[in-house]
Amino acid sequence: MFETVSQIEIDGTFLPYVYPWQIVDSGIFFEMLNSEEKGLVTSQYCMLYRDILVKIGDKLSDLEKTVLKAVLVINIGRMAFYDKDDALLAIRHCSNLQDDEIKHALRSLDEMHGVVSFDEHTKTYDLIAEANGYNEFKRIFVRYRMGVKSTIADIDEAVGKLLMLGAPVETSFAQDHHISSTEWAFNKYLIDSRDISEGYLTRAIRSSVENCDGENPRGVLLYAYCSENIATEILRLSQLYRTLSLKNYPIIILFLDDHESEVLTALTVKKNTT
Repeated sequence: MFETVSQIEIDGTFLPYVYPWQIVDSGIFFEMLNSEEKGLVTSQYCMLYRDILVKIGDKLSDLEKTVLKAVLVINIGRMAFYDKDDALLAIRHCSNLQDDEIKHALRSLDEMHGVVSFDEHTKTYDLIAEANGYNEFKRIFVRYRMGVKSTIADIDEAVGKLLMLGAPVETSFAQDHHISSTEWAFNKYLIDSRDISEGYLTRAIRSSVENCDGENPRGVLLYAYCSENIATEILRLSQLYRTLSLKNYPIIILFLDDHESEVLTALTVKKNTT
């Protein structure tokens, strides 16, 4: 946790912040997980979080993972809230994210992945371990019953593995210079183009700049899926690219035009092989 900021040069009068969600990326988390596994504590929050990552970790964006970590910290702290807005404020303080980023991530974690749910009785967001189990079935069933269209977030898990979305893309620079670390590789993400906002890209820039340990890929390869308003989305993303000067960072956006929804159908509909 502190190792990530210990070597940062202080610029100006402000010291680097260590936010609560970063606890989950430190050795403290593994100590708490070990205590839960040995039955030394009655809670199982860390075990729930671990199970979620094992099942769908490769499907979650960095933004969703940060919000998930913030929810975990809040659960561990057994924080009590007055209402839903109060709970969202706590997540904002723990994650250092903007309200729109938090709401977008929570909606995806709840509706698309089924791993986070707001409890109206306790006024808190809870982790749900049965990801891809009963909760996912219930989520998909409700969506079909309501006539809700499938989205790119409903990609079939087996298809996602075939596309190797979780495998980093190596670059010729690393190969030509015999660099064995994955620092010069790119992580791949398949995402709805409408979800690529200025806040999303700003966070990707920050993550790339801060990720300098040499062990994790710094590059980001975004497959921006779009099935409607194609021209408008291309212009919007192009403007964001220029405004944020993305050419100066290892961030690449590949626009996936699917105006006839052929790609969506191929990726989300499970084939009956029996």
